[in-house]
Amino acid sequence: MVPGASGTPEGDPSIGRVRGSRMALRVARPPLVGFRKPAVGDSTLWLGRSTAREMGRLLEGIHEGTRTSRESSEEMMAILRRQLSSSRLPRYVGFEASVAHKTGDWPPFGGSDVGILFHEGGPTVVAIYTGQNRGDFVELERTLGRIAVELVQGWR
Repeated sequence: MVPGASGTPEGDPSIGRVRGSRMALRVARPPLVGFRKPAVGDSTLWLGRSTAREMGRLLEGIHEGTRTSRESSEEMMAILRRQLSSSRLPRYVGFEASVAHKTGDWPPFGGSDVGILFHEGGPTVVAIYTGQNRGDFVELERTLGRIAVELVQGWR
């Protein structure tokens, strides 16, 4: 998270709302300027980046409770299980698996989903990042759903 941007309307109480907003703008300004270029899918201009491997390790650590306290891990897993979007990883798995996941969007260029598939073969961590998509965004989402089905069926 950007320093000073606590994710709450009141900001970080330790530094104040105005100061926090100024800090966030100072930190974010250069990447956001590049981000506004039309039709740019260049990840080097984004505010933050992570790899699928890094996200997979993070999800594994959250699931196993090795990244933070057990209580915090359980809360994070509950949040991931409550994800409202079902157009990607959960799309086709139906009753074969439950999915704890988080989507990431930048239509039409990127539509990613990272999560854990819980099925009879055991939990499966999956992190799919897409970029430079020039096709139908709905088809991109369907493809992520088909990948989840392949993983669930392949790990039975």
